[in-house]
Amino acid sequence: MDGVSALVATFETAARGVIYEHRPSTLPGQRVASSLKELFAEASRRRGRSVDGDAVEVLRRIVRLAESARQASPDSDTAFLELARRAVALEDAEGHSHNEGEHVRPTIIMP
Repeated sequence: MDGVSALVATFETAARGVIYEHRPSTLPGQRVASSLKELFAEASRRRGRSVDGDAVEVLRRIVRLAESARQASPDSDTAFLELARRAVALEDAEGHSHNEGEHVRPTIIMP
């Protein structure tokens, strides 16, 4: 969460009119922050406006969710990643959510 927290701090600082890039203290955190920053920059280009405010809200929620996962599984270093994997596995290609263990029938796409 080092990279996400640093990116949140960078966006919040910029919102106050100060340009300062907060740097994550770990190499994985730096990679995460860099990737997310590129993702939000691309989203801003596509929308024709800054999405930094929206990004801050999304990233804050991710940090809170990761903290909750860590509290629920204090002995696990990967509790948040496991939660994210389960959440992604419960959605099919069309973005429909399904209950865990529910059988999903394949969809045939006709031209």
